[in-house]
Amino acid sequence: MKRRAGHAVPHRAFVLTATLATLLASVAPALAEGGADAPAADPDAPPVAQAFDGDTPLPDAPAVARGCGQDHGCSFRIIPGLSRERTTAVVSAGNAVINCTNKPMTVERTVSLESSTTDNIAGEISGSATLEGTVDNTTKVEGSAGVDNKTEISHTDHGPQADKGPTTDVVNGASIGVGGTVSGSAELKLSAKATFALAFQAKYSHTWKRTSTETTQVKFTVKSGDELQFGVLNAMTRTVGELSVNGTGKLVKNIVVDSPSSVNVSTVVAQTFSALNYCLTVRPGFTPAPAPSPTPAPPPPANRASDGGPDGAPGGALIEAPPHQGDARPTGRYRLTPEGSWAPLV
Repeated sequence: MKRRAGHAVPHRAFVLTATLATLLASVAPALAEGGADAPAADPDAPPVAQAFDGDTPLPDAPAVARGCGQDHGCSFRIIPGLSRERTTAVVSAGNAVINCTNKPMTVERTVSLESSTTDNIAGEISGSATLEGTVDNTTKVEGSAGVDNKTEISHTDHGPQADKGPTTDVVNGASIGVGGTVSGSAELKLSAKATFALAFQAKYSHTWKRTSTETTQVKFTVKSGDELQFGVLNAMTRTVGELSVNGTGKLVKNIVVDSPSSVNVSTVVAQTFSALNYCLTVRPGFTPAPAPSPTPAPPPPANRASDGGPDGAPGGALIEAPPHQGDARPTGRYRLTPEGSWAPLV
């Protein structure tokens, strides 16, 4: 029997329609959150530090840490299993160079590998704090309190009735400097940076290194029509812990400190990009020469960046430019090996 137009839709159709609506409702938010325009979350980004007074959350974790060494002494506890060695993303080192000549050119540069400590509590550990600590009894403080200088703190404790009989004089003190070398005394109120340095040295059996600077000479062959950018993969130690304010119920959790590694070494990286469009704007009719080899290698001494004209001249040699910006994908990425050669970076 034929069904007339306008007759009720079968129950199966209702089921299919409801199912489709449910699927679309669940997929739509996912597309909105993970679409092409949504920024990708950085898996290596540190968490937000959280401060508590007992079980009550506090709004300003850096402010709690800032009171260490002033109002109260503090202690830092490294949480086992969360600290690790890591490598940063590539950080540009110096200007880029663009080869708009018709032959491969060699770039020789001195690359500085510089890394410093960062934290997620507004620099209270990495270096913004101006005082390392104070003491709350008979105290003599000498030296500068600046971050980059060594501060000597010492005091003498006298036994009871010093004016009426035998007594004992005990000299306590601390030496706190860049990198966190510190020895504490019972009365010393340690800052967040100083107490972190003590915990770090106890955990790793070596002094915390706040900054690290190294330079190295590198050579790289840039093929015709390419842009070269040197960079650095910084080797870092990520330390995770919590800061307790002595004599109070205050605690700062999820503190993350990234400092130069004492285990691994940083690596110089060379990245190449296609600069054909740029070269066409400065040299109309520009045709790049064939690449000399798939993998860059040190060229003969005669093939130097100074050949072909003065630096910066569009018709001459290499053109200096600011570090590469934008989302362009490198055409090649290479790391400098300990032997001084270049190997593909995977």
